[in-house]
Amino acid sequence: MAEMRLTGRQQEAVSTRGKDILVSAAAGSGKTSVLARRIVSLIEEGADIRRMLVCTFTNLAAAEMRERIGRELLARAEETKNARLAAQAEYVQLADICTIHKFAIKVVRENAAVLGVPAEVRVGSEEESSILRDKAMEDAFTELYEAEDADFLALRDKYAGRTDKALKAQILSLYAFCSSRPEGLEWLRHAAEADGVPALLEVIRGENWRRLNKLEDAMEACCRLGEENELPEKQQAKNQADLQMARELKEAFFAEGFAERIEGCKIPSIERGISPEPVKKALQELKATGRKMLGETIVWASDNVRGILEIEAGYMREQAGRFYRAARLFQDKYAARKAARKIMDYDDMILGAYALLQDDALAAAYAARYDYVFIDEYQDTNPIQEALLSRVSREGNRFMVGDIKQSIYRFRLADPLIFLKKAREFEGERSGRKVIRMNENFRSAPGVVAAVNAVMERLMSREMGEIDYDEKERLLAMRPEGGECEILLTDADEEAAEGEAEADAATKEAHTLARRVLELIGTPLADGRPAEYGDICVLMRSTKGMSGIFGRVFGEYGIPVETPEGKYVPMSEVDVFVNLLKVIDNANSDIALLSVLRSHIGGFDEAEMAMIRAAGEEGSFAACFLAYQERQDALAKKCRGFMEKIQRFRLLAAGLSLGDLLITLKNETAYAAHIAVQPGGGAKAANFRIFFEKLLEMAAQQESLFSLVTYLEELKRLHGAYFEPQTAEGRQNCVRILSIHKSKGLEFPIVILARMSGKFNRIDLNDTLLLHSELGLASDMVDEEIRVKRPALTKKVFRLALEREMKSEELRILYVAMTRARERLILSGIVKEPDTVFARLSGGAKWYDFMEMSSFLDWVLAAVLPFPCMADWSRRPGASGEACAIAHRLVPADTRTEAKRQEQKAPDVRSILLEAGKKPYLPFYSYDAEEVPVKIGVSSILEKDGEEPPVLRPAGARPKFSGARLGTLIHLFMQHLDFSARTAAEAEAQMEEMCRRRLISPEECRVLKRQSGLIAKFLMSDMAYRIRRSPRVLREVPFSLGVPAYETGLFESGETVVVQGIIDLLFREGEDYILIDYKSNMVNEENLGILAEKYKTQLHLYEKAVEQITGRSVREKYLYFLRGEAFLRLF
Repeated sequence: MAEMRLTGRQQEAVSTRGKDILVSAAAGSGKTSVLARRIVSLIEEGADIRRMLVCTFTNLAAAEMRERIGRELLARAEETKNARLAAQAEYVQLADICTIHKFAIKVVRENAAVLGVPAEVRVGSEEESSILRDKAMEDAFTELYEAEDADFLALRDKYAGRTDKALKAQILSLYAFCSSRPEGLEWLRHAAEADGVPALLEVIRGENWRRLNKLEDAMEACCRLGEENELPEKQQAKNQADLQMARELKEAFFAEGFAERIEGCKIPSIERGISPEPVKKALQELKATGRKMLGETIVWASDNVRGILEIEAGYMREQAGRFYRAARLFQDKYAARKAARKIMDYDDMILGAYALLQDDALAAAYAARYDYVFIDEYQDTNPIQEALLSRVSREGNRFMVGDIKQSIYRFRLADPLIFLKKAREFEGERSGRKVIRMNENFRSAPGVVAAVNAVMERLMSREMGEIDYDEKERLLAMRPEGGECEILLTDADEEAAEGEAEADAATKEAHTLARRVLELIGTPLADGRPAEYGDICVLMRSTKGMSGIFGRVFGEYGIPVETPEGKYVPMSEVDVFVNLLKVIDNANSDIALLSVLRSHIGGFDEAEMAMIRAAGEEGSFAACFLAYQERQDALAKKCRGFMEKIQRFRLLAAGLSLGDLLITLKNETAYAAHIAVQPGGGAKAANFRIFFEKLLEMAAQQESLFSLVTYLEELKRLHGAYFEPQTAEGRQNCVRILSIHKSKGLEFPIVILARMSGKFNRIDLNDTLLLHSELGLASDMVDEEIRVKRPALTKKVFRLALEREMKSEELRILYVAMTRARERLILSGIVKEPDTVFARLSGGAKWYDFMEMSSFLDWVLAAVLPFPCMADWSRRPGASGEACAIAHRLVPADTRTEAKRQEQKAPDVRSILLEAGKKPYLPFYSYDAEEVPVKIGVSSILEKDGEEPPVLRPAGARPKFSGARLGTLIHLFMQHLDFSARTAAEAEAQMEEMCRRRLISPEECRVLKRQSGLIAKFLMSDMAYRIRRSPRVLREVPFSLGVPAYETGLFESGETVVVQGIIDLLFREGEDYILIDYKSNMVNEENLGILAEKYKTQLHLYEKAVEQITGRSVREKYLYFLRGEAFLRLF
């Protein structure tokens, strides 16, 4: 096994010995690899995997870690022929590599008798535990009601409402909160006894400091406004006095007597006659902000606040005691019901294991069992988990890895401050402890990393995020180049109501993003392949109620989507082929007929179909189409030609097996080749290939074309799709919609962070009962005698503390979302009155301003709008920029798909075409010099040079395998050829495999075998040898290339035309690519020069496409003549 190349910091994490180590590993820094490599390194030095405890936070992570360690040990054993390492690889399956809960279960089961639980105790399912909790709560309430418990009845009167449901929920919430702490419910009892006022006053001091900073900021802005607009000297003197007052208050803040110092301070009114009006208004707004901050500080700094808090503290302690006694009774009832069923829940296991390990002898025995203790995702631990693992660790044997910036599970009672406190303890040169910071990012391209840093350097601080985003935390891009971030905003229409429904806003944004997704499909990724749907992930803070909207809208654009609720899989590349089968079976279906006519199989455009419809009587389109064939114009001739083709297919259906019919239809319509050159052709071709294989399997089970079509319709009706789409690599080829939490640990080439304008969820801050790990418990005040409730100052302080923690968590969630992207990050939101929004957020916000904002979008815009590059909101992705280099666009809301927009552009088509129908129909065969098309295929260029591309000719007397058809068949085989083959026999074996997979028919297989000799000559050529040695071989590479029209040789215009084509074979040699295009022409020495000139333009365009897609040069270009067995190099 080749040694993993490590950075200096990674190497330090792997090789440091004899210390407790905390690795602060930023997103994409390779922490899992480093953890596994350290374990393997220790084993190589003589350690035993069976004497290690490796704790993860999910069963999947534990399984992946086990597999990774085992794989690396086996590789090292094979490389070094070391039997001990091979044995250790076997022991990996027995090692304690597990979640913390699994470890706790092990401790409990090994000591069940000591804990007083049966040896056969099991962990109950969440459903089972939930039922038992409900029954235990009923037991507890029944007992309390029967005893007429005064404390309980007081709780009921204060918190129950009309039913007991709310009170039960509060007790369950308290119980869950306490279960995450080593003290269990005793934490609540301590809260009932402790003096929490000092901690509350610290929260208030923090808020007052924020207010004073904002006061100073506002007064500085007043001074700048006065100077820039040359306001009267008297006003400027007032401004300076106000600023001086603000600064003096900040200086006095930490000294004794601050309350007395600030009392009486005020900001005077502005002078009369200030002009112009906008300057006057701006000055008034700044002064109003200052007065608000000053007034709130005066109130909260008052000595009266302490007195109120002390009075309320007695009330809160009384309520905590009452809740403690009710929760204790519930806990006893719950424990009894679990004991009767011989089960424990996960919280019991953790608390039980911790209780057992309070015995020093038992704790020492477990600590002696493990030479090393590893903890992954350390930022997600809670207090009880930290306490448990501390009891089984020894000094110098603990290795913890995590990233506080990715701590996003506070709702599961994870405490990021555990990581932060540990980092501060380990800082410095203290022996026996060490912090190693790994902030190299190997995941994201530099453009993405730069955007993350630009945003987080402005937003994340100790005040918000609980850590300063400084040089120690800043990401370092380790990939050499590439990457882009863009901000894509949807401008809600001006007529939208102020209280526009969230669903309406989401729909508008979804339309914007659907169009952006279609733009992205086919664009080159870093590995040279075109982007597919499966490369894109749409992340949201919450998908509830939103993923369905996005799935539906994306479906309207033909974008396959996978959401938490299911899949939306619209696939036109599949639908058209199925519709062809329907038309062959029965041409009376309007939808199926229109679909096939509009496709390349029919070749009709909208104008032609509208003319057919307009000429007919009222009724079905199918009837109009059949009637139009009776006319004598060119369009009628085209209609007859189409029906002759369908009739020929019907004759084939009568004489062939279903499977052979399907293969014939695919090959004769060149269906796979056609969809491959469409936008997103790689993904579509992969989807169709998988679908076709499944279709052949279905056909083998059906008796007729009618039964197959009926079966397909039923599949679509029941599941919304004929099959699940796949990428070329076999992954499901859908755009994924995930919540940010679900994306943790994942990465995607393209990430779209949507719904950024959604407001933060503050609902928990309005709960009747608030809990805080350090402050205790708070509720509203209820006078029991007169039954009046009033807000408690204590609860307001709790809300301030919890909101700050909530905002810190939201910021870390934003960081996680942004760091999921490998190559492109798109930040999306919807704005109303964008000029007002930009003006509000572009002034250079500070941490105390960020604390007041309520959405991801506000944060990001406030962070980046001050950069000069953000001034122009028409900047397209890919445009160069200054400073932050973030592309950005503001687009109008438009909920119409392209089809709907075109439909709305066309007024009264029927009446116009009825008029046009009076004129003779003139088919369009060639491009006018003044009318350059938007797109052309490479085949058009070849037609210009006198070669007709292979097309389906009318049925009639012709050889079964013409030269063109034989060339097409050999070409098809070359698409699937495995270059490891070297002989004619090996080539024939591959032909038989293609036949077995129904890629070719048995007859085609027989014809191909007769050509195996010439294919074997190719396989034995020097070129085949070069292909085998290549590290990267690409086949059937579709492309769309924008070039000046004159480069095609068809036009003289300089307008841009999109050329589409498919490159047969491309392989890397060194840093460059070698390009090969297969040709079926007969070749000899006389016509080589003619052919070279004929295909020169085509291969020049191929070369240009390759260089644009991959960023690498094409060193050599060859034509390979399949039937002439000759290579021709073009220069």
